[in-house]
Amino acid sequence: MAKDDALVQECHDFIQTHHTAVLATTDPETGWPEASYAPFLLDQQRFYVYLSELARHTRNLLAGSHASLLLIEPETDDNRFTRRRVSVQATVREITRQSENWTQTMERMQAELGETVAMLKTLEDFHLFELTPVRGRFVKGFAQAFELEGETLSTLSHIRGPGHRKAT
Repeated sequence: MAKDDALVQECHDFIQTHHTAVLATTDPETGWPEASYAPFLLDQQRFYVYLSELARHTRNLLAGSHASLLLIEPETDDNRFTRRRVSVQATVREITRQSENWTQTMERMQAELGETVAMLKTLEDFHLFELTPVRGRFVKGFAQAFELEGETLSTLSHIRGPGHRKAT
């Protein structure tokens, strides 16, 4: 396996082990960014979140077409400055309750995320969103940051720059 292929696989494995993310959206009225938490289902390289209208991120997603997800190692692991993490920029689309895709996705979500989903499915103020990756970033630690491109996040390039400079 080539080095880049191994790194892409490591990134994909990291994503597969996570079931929650920090979700970043933008308030369309104020332009302010808003970060929140959401459990997700990963299916065929797409992230699915099921969110209440009471949450600001739901209103933001209904009004916009982009979001970002952050998956990160727990704080108890390693140096807090070098925690492994993946950020994903994605396009967003709502999946309506009337669609077959909604029913199938919610069944998978319930199987993966538990019985709470069965109760949440009965609440009309919840919306199902599909987030399709466009690009991302995989950070393994200091000087180990990689750009990822495409829906499958399989095109990888090492981020290089002038490097860190000591303050004078």
